[in-house]
Amino acid sequence: MIKYTVLCNNYTEKRNILCEHGLSILVETEEEKILFDTGASDVFLQNAVNLDLELKDVHFVVLSHGHFDHTGGYPAFYALSPDTKVYLSPNSFSLRYNAKDKNPAKKPIGIPWKEEKSMYEKNLVYVTEPTTLSDNVFLSGEVPRKETLSLGQANFVIKTDSGDILPDPIQDEIFLILKGKKGLHLIWGCSHFQIENGLDAVHRLFPHEKIVSLTGGFHFMHSAKEEIQKVIDLFKQENMEALYPIHCTGQIAGAMMAEQLSCKVALLSAGEEVLLEP
Repeated sequence: MIKYTVLCNNYTEKRNILCEHGLSILVETEEEKILFDTGASDVFLQNAVNLDLELKDVHFVVLSHGHFDHTGGYPAFYALSPDTKVYLSPNSFSLRYNAKDKNPAKKPIGIPWKEEKSMYEKNLVYVTEPTTLSDNVFLSGEVPRKETLSLGQANFVIKTDSGDILPDPIQDEIFLILKGKKGLHLIWGCSHFQIENGLDAVHRLFPHEKIVSLTGGFHFMHSAKEEIQKVIDLFKQENMEALYPIHCTGQIAGAMMAEQLSCKVALLSAGEEVLLEP
């Protein structure tokens, strides 16, 4: 059995379920409960209560990358479960900003509890390489990059200790790989590594396995339709059974995918449960 529940997302269609700009997914298999990202606040915890989902027995947490909308809720989870291990890249703690014309905004967009990291250090497990968490659960590690399709992403920058402003490649993003009876199920956060690179990484790690489903934020909210089309063409080559756009994908991109792809496409909202394999 492999299923997940969307605890936090940018929108919802369910009564008594909150939403915010953020992502959090509770993944359940026959052996594990995994919390993938924690949203921007404690919204994911409030939704778990309203959905009658217990989070104290989560086996481990995965933080996909060091942006506030994926990590901001961790202190609330720590208060609930102070001994649960948290997997993330050591490169997630940069001082990050959105920028316009290379001028950073006033408010940073990185991990909000960066200055309190020492409080949580005993739980943090740093990952840069592909990692096996159990027989059927894996982390991608940081994704190798190559020149590839543009996703029209925002102008992300980091501020160094010396005050220099540099482009932020968001190299720290990792994702979850679940091996089921039919093949692989992927769950990723924002595709900052670019979608083609993510798919290539999976095929290198599991050259004989089929990608059955992909759930993820694809960062198309501000992208031109031409850019979205290039990635849809990539998805067509994968012959997946299901695609679940979420979070930063955007309604236009989700609609284009649903119209053109032959597989199941569902743009998920907070509170929804997806059964990937019975």
